[in-house]
Amino acid sequence: MRARAWVVAAALFAAARASAAGLADAAAQAAQHAPELAAQRLALKQAEIRERLVEETLASRLQGFARAGEDRPPTTSIFQPTRTQSLSAGASWHKPLASGAELDISAQITRTQWRYDSPFAAQLATLNPAWRGELAATLRLPLAAGRGRPDLMDARAQALEQQAQAEEALARAAREAALAAIQEAANYLRLQAEARAAGAAVARARRLVADARRRWSLGLIEKDRVDEALAQLHEAEARRARAATSLNRLVESLRRRTGWRDREIQALRPEPVPIPDTLEALTGYALAHRPEIVALRKRLEAAELRVQAARKRAGVRADLVFDAGLRSLAGQGGRALVNMPSTHYPRASIGIELQEGLGRADELRVAAAQTAREAVRAAIDAFEETLRRELAGLWAERAPTEARLRAARSALRAARAMLAQRKRQYAAARVPLAQLLAAEARVAEAEKAVRQAEADRAELSALIAWSAALVPKLEER
Repeated sequence: MRARAWVVAAALFAAARASAAGLADAAAQAAQHAPELAAQRLALKQAEIRERLVEETLASRLQGFARAGEDRPPTTSIFQPTRTQSLSAGASWHKPLASGAELDISAQITRTQWRYDSPFAAQLATLNPAWRGELAATLRLPLAAGRGRPDLMDARAQALEQQAQAEEALARAAREAALAAIQEAANYLRLQAEARAAGAAVARARRLVADARRRWSLGLIEKDRVDEALAQLHEAEARRARAATSLNRLVESLRRRTGWRDREIQALRPEPVPIPDTLEALTGYALAHRPEIVALRKRLEAAELRVQAARKRAGVRADLVFDAGLRSLAGQGGRALVNMPSTHYPRASIGIELQEGLGRADELRVAAAQTAREAVRAAIDAFEETLRRELAGLWAERAPTEARLRAARSALRAARAMLAQRKRQYAAARVPLAQLLAAEARVAEAEKAVRQAEADRAELSALIAWSAALVPKLEER
């Protein structure tokens, strides 16, 4: 079934590109051209960028610092320093991992100088500056129960929710623009048929006026018959003018909605969009590709991440911590109360850190996240059911629409056959011109009915294609 849907979609995409003047093309062009969609597209692009930036949460961070300080402790002896001055500088590198592990590497150097206020002590103790350096590394590994990063899950969930919201807004605005374009394009085809029929009616009325004047000049009819023919002509011209006005108004609306030029609008044809042969295949494709469904599934993915993050925060977090470093102490020789020898020594430690929340806050967060997830699932089920009913309703209209088109074509064939007979009879002077013109009028009305039925079929197929997401994506056009 899925392979069949893909074949149908590929065939439709090719057909949509091959016929550049179908109602589905007008819908897609309107959805692409509508100015109000620009903001939604930018919002969607921003949301997609935010989603890609989530992974940057795991990027390395490099920090540096420099500090200067002075300490003045209380003294109990003249040989105690009254001031301790220090200068320190360092840098650290932090690397978080997706599994929850964290690695920190740091380096620091400190210079310490002791000062004495007592001149006697200062003469006895000339302690030179001391230097201390340290290079350390810390690795924090989560145990099995604490694997994963809740903060990363929340960040990705938020990005997915924002992207889903932007996609829903864009799909909603695009659908409104597309449906309006489909309706206007179908009305254009109907009005075009009306205008052609009105033009043909004017031509017949003029022939009728000319014939009435000829017969009146020969004394075959009264003058009021000529006036009656002129009244019919004026009425036909008024209908043609009204149809032309409505058609021009609709062309202007289509021009603004789609951005097409007049020649592109005039190239519109009532060609139906290829759709799957069965309602099951159509529904299956729609359920997999409707933008609203795709956005709701992203919301569900975000809700799942929220649940996982809440569960990880609710459980006991146990981290195995490895710490190792190398320290270096260095002083200068000379007369001093305290000797500061130069030395280097390593250090190392291993330990376990446990974290567990108190109270029921974590439990309530898990329950809230699960409820939100179930709400999204319910929204997906509701939308799928609504979509099934929508497609079933549109599908049910196919048979009556095709039946009306077949009936209109049969009526046209009968009208043309009658017209051919009237032409032969008129040529043999067996019927008057009025009967010939009446037969021509029936043909014109039948042609109008066929064109309008074709417009109905094209409109229905475009609505089905758009509702089932068979129309190519805007960026693919």
